[in-house]
Amino acid sequence: MKNFLIYRNVIFSISIIIVTFIIIVTIQLINNESSILFEIDFKDKAEQISAFASLIGSFLSFLSILFVLYTIFFQKNESMIANNQKDEEENIDLKRRLNLLTNQIDSFIDSLEQTNNQITIYIEQEKKHPSQMHTLYFSVNKNFSRLINNDPQIVYNALKTFNNQSNFEILFSELYKNIDFYNDLIIELKSNNKAYKRDKVKQFEKITEEILEVYDLKVKLISSYRKEFPWIYNTKPWVEKTNKSLYKYYKYLEECDKKKVQFDLDFVNKDIFEEFINGALFTIQATGIDKYGGLKILTKLSHVRKHLTFAKSNVYVYINDLEYYQKKYLMKNSESIIELKLINEKIKTLLL
Repeated sequence: MKNFLIYRNVIFSISIIIVTFIIIVTIQLINNESSILFEIDFKDKAEQISAFASLIGSFLSFLSILFVLYTIFFQKNESMIANNQKDEEENIDLKRRLNLLTNQIDSFIDSLEQTNNQITIYIEQEKKHPSQMHTLYFSVNKNFSRLINNDPQIVYNALKTFNNQSNFEILFSELYKNIDFYNDLIIELKSNNKAYKRDKVKQFEKITEEILEVYDLKVKLISSYRKEFPWIYNTKPWVEKTNKSLYKYYKYLEECDKKKVQFDLDFVNKDIFEEFINGALFTIQATGIDKYGGLKILTKLSHVRKHLTFAKSNVYVYINDLEYYQKKYLMKNSESIIELKLINEKIKTLLL
């Protein structure tokens, strides 16, 4: 731009001098007088016209060359201005994209913290009531999907443009390493949780079916005693304990229905099953094994409690895995979160 102004001023100055000179010579020719500044001797008209034409032609040719040069310099200058404007617009666009990228990263980090809080709540629920079903809510954040869908080439160009150091490729690599990692991590957490819930439902459905079988056996036991001892069957120890167990079980189911809460197998096991088992074992020690299905009920209950323990152990295994992912990758003080924040801060400094 500066050089063009110099060239333009030089060309215009020379052009003005030449035009001025031509005007003076023309006036001299018309007046046919000798000029003080330019002493040109014209002998006759023909010679005057020939000399004037040659002089004017030379100057005009020179002027045409000057204006051709001016045109070349002008076009080159306009091209440079257009390219500079294009580069400036591209830089503005890249800067906006980087700014948007940092906002998306901040938003994604916030969503990770929200997911971490939801996992904490979920773990507490699973530990407190391992035999109940709970839902792990993952934070829904469209900014993360936009972050994943960003064109890496544009991000690469932006980092290259605004990073004066040679480590922009390292910054780019670290950024996408973390983005890809967290994308895979969220997908894995969702997939694992879905599989875990599916298996847990199957296990506890099976246990619930076994419990129904236990209570069918209890009803059959009472019917057998009633058939054998129609007038005094209610006084029999096995019938007393079985009736009490049935009453507590169905009362608990009724309470769950009224309160709109989940059926808790742990409560049933500890508050109802254990009481029945302890009473049944005492009765066996006092009167011996009955012949109406008491031992079969105890055996079935033993299987139910073993299956419940196994199902709960699977819950604790999954919770331990979830706590590992949470502490290592999702908590604020985890190395991965700190690294992602540091990368984002480095990108923000490029925009200052």
